Amino acid sequence: MENLNLAARMNAIENSSFTQIPGPSPILMPGKPGAWDDGMCEMCDILKDDGKYYLYYHATGQGQSYRIGVAVANSPLGPFVKHGNAPILDLTFGDGNDRYIACGSVLKEGTNKYYLFYSLQQKNDELNYYIGLATADNPLGPFKKFEGNPIMKNFGYVGGVTKRGGKYYMFNEYPTRVQAVDYGHISYAVADTPEGPWTPCKDEPVMPVEDFGTWDDAGYSESNVKFDGTLFHMFYGGAKTHQNRLLSQESMGYAYSVDGKHFYKYGRNPVAHRENIAYGAAMAECCFIAEYPYIYVYHTLRYTRPWLPEGFETENAKFPQMEHLGVQVLSLTEHFNISYPALSLAELGGGEKYHDPAKLPFSVMNARSYSLSISYRCDEKMSADMPSLIVHVKTGPTPDTLSTKGSYIYSVPTYAGKENRVNFGGVLCDRFMQIEVENLDPENPVYDIDITLTLVG
Repeated sequence: MENLNLAARMNAIENSSFTQIPGPSPILMPGKPGAWDDGMCEMCDILKDDGKYYLYYHATGQGQSYRIGVAVANSPLGPFVKHGNAPILDLTFGDGNDRYIACGSVLKEGTNKYYLFYSLQQKNDELNYYIGLATADNPLGPFKKFEGNPIMKNFGYVGGVTKRGGKYYMFNEYPTRVQAVDYGHISYAVADTPEGPWTPCKDEPVMPVEDFGTWDDAGYSESNVKFDGTLFHMFYGGAKTHQNRLLSQESMGYAYSVDGKHFYKYGRNPVAHRENIAYGAAMAECCFIAEYPYIYVYHTLRYTRPWLPEGFETENAKFPQMEHLGVQVLSLTEHFNISYPALSLAELGGGEKYHDPAKLPFSVMNARSYSLSISYRCDEKMSADMPSLIVHVKTGPTPDTLSTKGSYIYSVPTYAGKENRVNFGGVLCDRFMQIEVENLDPENPVYDIDITLTLVG
């Protein structure tokens, strides 16, 4: 009977479909110049704990190599706020041996035990990645490195650790250079305790790189795996390589397994296409949270070209080394209703216009309609005889052809000196959207503008 139930569930998976709803990307960016994470920013893991969402990432900055930080939000689509002004897991400067640490994966045990598994590279061995372990009694740390580190030698990039019964399973990208740098097979290791000893199964990848000609034939970046009590689930970045790794094309696939040793790729992969993100080149290092009927998949986001406008020349100069974090929502039902923060501004001066330069145009290709919830506060000197705020909704078939022609312009009423909220909505027929606010009053500002976008499919 158990085998019949598993077969039925696997059959149900193959007969299901995923609707991609690109989230408000980038969902996290490098810090300002001088911050510990002012360089490149890449995805590690996502943890939901006690109603909050913890986004773990590794980043370069201040002339240092990769270290691990965390950002926190009250909802899966943010906004995410970085915790503190330092990494939660830093290089061990005492022995001077660490080259960098990255690919952190967090596993919670009991009520207040958090295990952080990570990959580390040492200065005297730059060809191999070792696996380290750190622990804390809080998801924000401080994390203390395990005295028995490393817990494994030469086992690539940590993708995720999950538990099945009394066994712990670690899924890593190993080896890391099958057909291109940083892309490889997905392999696994098992242990009876988080501290080990761990037994890596190096000669039997759970998901080997496919033959040439498939959409993911260059291999996979490290990928998160979770066991739900019946099946192991993996959302992964699969690559078409480029001579410059940072320009490789990478979309998102899904695979599942009964035993954790043999994974079956979903028959209608990829489940999320990079082309559905404005200027999207790659969705790498995928991690996910399932809150059915939605699956939130967080990833490293790379671009086909620079996109930040004037004032961000430093970022543009780094292209293609520019990496941020993005998020995709996968709906398991045809109809969906997804809300996320679209624009936030403390003050809009008299006569000024603004759109968020740190947000890509929103991808709305699978939505039929939308609504905007706008909260704001008008200056006490404003006149109630005219609208104080105009909201321009620009849409277009590409992120470079956005226009209000055939789209929507909303006049927001003036309530001087008060906090207010209004709602508008409309239908959609284009693929991309950008929201811009304009203050019609030439002298008086509008304060505390917050706009939430809801997409309905």
